[in-house]
Amino acid sequence: MAAIETGREVIVDEGYQAFVDSYLAQASFWHGFVVSLAVIIVSEIGDKTFFIAAIMAMKNPRMLIFSSAISALGIMHVLSVVLGLATTIIPQIYTFYAATFLFVLFGCRMLYEGYHMDDDEGQEE
Repeated sequence: MAAIETGREVIVDEGYQAFVDSYLAQASFWHGFVVSLAVIIVSEIGDKTFFIAAIMAMKNPRMLIFSSAISALGIMHVLSVVLGLATTIIPQIYTFYAATFLFVLFGCRMLYEGYHMDDDEGQEE
């Protein structure tokens, strides 16, 4: 038996505890891996980038389009990881205000572009 109860205290075998800790670490890794993979697959299948790559593969060499799309996806993941790490280094108050500023800036830009848009400009979409 790995745990022995003596009165109020529980004595746990160190080897068993190391096994449990290792199992939990692996389980959390695999759980995170599978969940993130599933979310990426579900979100990327219906993405317009997927359709653009499929259309481009009909007219251009397939391996060129595939390697370009995979390279772009890899670069975007590396940038996401770097920015995610940057948010752990930069104090939270700075990232909060930077995100707020960028959200307001892009929102105002979209409102400006929408206000100055021609009446027939969005009809072809």
